Amino acid sequence: MKKLMLLLVFVFSLLLSNAQTKSKDIDLIKDNPEYYCGMSQVLGSQDDAMNASLQDLYSNIANKCNADAIFATNLDPMLFLENIIKTFDNKIQQKIVEQIPLVEDFEDDQYSYLVYIKRSDFEAMCDERKRSIERLALRGYNCENDDNLQIEDALRNYYWGLMLCVAHPHGNSITLKIDDEEVNAYNWLIDRIGGSDGVLNSFTFRLPKEAEIEETPEGLLLCLNVRSTTGMPVMNLQFDYYNGQKYIPAYVNDGKSNIIIRPDRDVISIRIEYQFKTESTVDPDVYKVLHNLNHNIKFDNKLIVNIENIKKEYENRIASIEEQPAIEDSVAVEEDVLLEEEVDIVKKEWRKIDNKFDLKDPDYMQIMKDVENAIRSKNYLSVKHHFTDEGYGMLDTLSRYGKMTIIGNQEYNFLKFGNQVICRDINMQFDFRNTATFNRDVVFRFDSESKKITSLAFRLSSIAENDILSKSKWSEEARLMLINFLEDYQTAYALKRHDYLQSIYSDDALIIVGHVVKKTVIPDRVQFEFTDDDPRLMQYDKETYFNNLLKTFNTQEYINIKFEDTEFTRAKTSTDRDVYGVRLLQRYYSATYGDIGYLFLLVDLTDENPLIHVRAWQPNEVELDKLMGMKDLKM
Repeated sequence: MKKLMLLLVFVFSLLLSNAQTKSKDIDLIKDNPEYYCGMSQVLGSQDDAMNASLQDLYSNIANKCNADAIFATNLDPMLFLENIIKTFDNKIQQKIVEQIPLVEDFEDDQYSYLVYIKRSDFEAMCDERKRSIERLALRGYNCENDDNLQIEDALRNYYWGLMLCVAHPHGNSITLKIDDEEVNAYNWLIDRIGGSDGVLNSFTFRLPKEAEIEETPEGLLLCLNVRSTTGMPVMNLQFDYYNGQKYIPAYVNDGKSNIIIRPDRDVISIRIEYQFKTESTVDPDVYKVLHNLNHNIKFDNKLIVNIENIKKEYENRIASIEEQPAIEDSVAVEEDVLLEEEVDIVKKEWRKIDNKFDLKDPDYMQIMKDVENAIRSKNYLSVKHHFTDEGYGMLDTLSRYGKMTIIGNQEYNFLKFGNQVICRDINMQFDFRNTATFNRDVVFRFDSESKKITSLAFRLSSIAENDILSKSKWSEEARLMLINFLEDYQTAYALKRHDYLQSIYSDDALIIVGHVVKKTVIPDRVQFEFTDDDPRLMQYDKETYFNNLLKTFNTQEYINIKFEDTEFTRAKTSTDRDVYGVRLLQRYYSATYGDIGYLFLLVDLTDENPLIHVRAWQPNEVELDKLMGMKDLKM
């Protein structure tokens, strides 16, 4: 009995000692200035206790921040600061050093926890957000210059950068270096978006003096010209317009946009998109801020285009067309001259190349008119004889890629390339159940012997096209092949052409997803050399990559890919192989997921069928000078 009592005393003393030690350890953590801590009360659920400790952690981080460093809102500064901290919640939870149970009684359902993170980890998160702000601001600045005029991209980057600035604990003090001048990030972004010379005031919508107006069953079809204040065509822009019943999404491509309004409308009410909340899935940080911060900065994005006089001129021309045919003919000549003067850079480049084909060939023109009518009437079988089996299969797949609609009048341009005739292009809109809407130009390719359509593809952006076409030292053949390849590549993801994608990757292709790559060798071809030892590396063999891709295809209603910030380099090889390095900023959208990052492809165009030897994807956060590219190759 005496031994038993001694044992019980020993165990009790040990438990008491452990409890005291644990209490001291907890106090040391709570008092350590290197940590942020959060504790919960004793609650009857593990999840509730854990969530309560996290909420306390966010509050304690907010209390340690300077409320004067954030922007004034109608909310209490400390409450808004706490909302800011919560936009880091996923990253904070990933950096929790330890989850310590203070009370964990599974029998009586009593729980309490302490969680803590390193202050340095949170500061690193803030630094990362600051770098994102800088990156978005500079990218927007590059998009709005006269060489690009990617107004949509400029607005998206600026607004996302602005909202990240608002959602930064030190947002009021963040500075940017623009043209060697130090500026306050918040004020500069506000001015670049909505200032007197900001992006929202840098362009105009107008109908040409001799406006193209077409009466359709849906209403009056108008072709708007969208120009910068310096007269240059706007490459891209997203907006809504009021058609007389509701607001309709619309797009600007290469300085033009087609809209349909009710005949009784004398004005066009326009709202410019600048927030891009739907697209923000490509950046989890931005998505969290736009959807959870409960604070949006508003800009005057409304425009009114008066079309009363243009409509009257059009009605007068129609009324007098039989009486004054000669005058109408002269007007047509003037329009042609005007259009010639307004041709953009990309079209000029196409015309330099297009010297082999008679645009007046009636066969191709008639086929495209038949296809257009079939798409408008949804009677696809009526033109099946104009397609090869593969070509019609792609049309069929395209018809099920959302609700497909042809936008406006079509002007068909044809180009002879090898044994192909390329028709560039039909402008289409695709609507999906989740309200997503895309506007894409679709390219049709013919076999020149059979005059049947062999394939369809989404056209590259004008910027990407021009980047390729401007490589005047490359052969016309190489440039056109590269354009065709990239169009097929982005379209294959949209149409979920799993078999096609498999066929264009070499059997020993190197497929990389991650930040960096260690030294890797592809026999007899190329060698990558990277020295960074970042552990966040995922390298797939071809089979694994395509198994994962098939799962993605089976679970997504749609996939939409956009290429920006393109860079093309021809490899210097010791052989006669025609190899190109392609680096693009890729925006990937799907119904449930999105991301943004840099895609590098090593493409071999030597043979008739292109092959990809290397596919490397790196997230948007990687600095430009650290991105993999041709500099990392040994050929």
